[in-house]
Amino acid sequence: MRQHRDDYKKYRHNANQHWKIQKSLVEQARNEYASGKWDDGVTLSDQARMWKEKAEQADEKASQDIFDSRNKNNVVDLMTIDLHGQHVKEGMTILKYHLAFGVYGRSLRRLRVITGYGSGGTGQSMLKQAVVDLLKTEKFEWEKENEGSLLIKFDMKKRKLGFVKL
Repeated sequence: MRQHRDDYKKYRHNANQHWKIQKSLVEQARNEYASGKWDDGVTLSDQARMWKEKAEQADEKASQDIFDSRNKNNVVDLMTIDLHGQHVKEGMTILKYHLAFGVYGRSLRRLRVITGYGSGGTGQSMLKQAVVDLLKTEKFEWEKENEGSLLIKFDMKKRKLGFVKL
């Protein structure tokens, strides 16, 4: 338990420092505004906004570092889903669920998607094309493993998916 507390302090240190600076700048800006020094107040407010952004970024990095530290044995390097035989709408619903899990769950590194070859072995199934189109739209890093499967890589950066409403 003590180790978890120490990790928390270590990972949150930078964010906490940034928040302290931001809070101090906000207070200074308030004082400048109250004494009628509007230009100084605006300058300090702008600086406070910059430190707020830095603090939020540091909090996000700390969150990822804490998660990685406490879940290093729970990370799934590769998950495979087989969409072969699914209609496009059904397959895309399943794929979107797994993409959201990979992005927001942060414990999945790569996702193999089996789409099949398409009728007649052309490699151009409607499902496969829909998968590729979605991956391009959402800017995922991916590669074709073979004619019937794709490998998607999750970069662990904070991102939003266009098809997920939060």
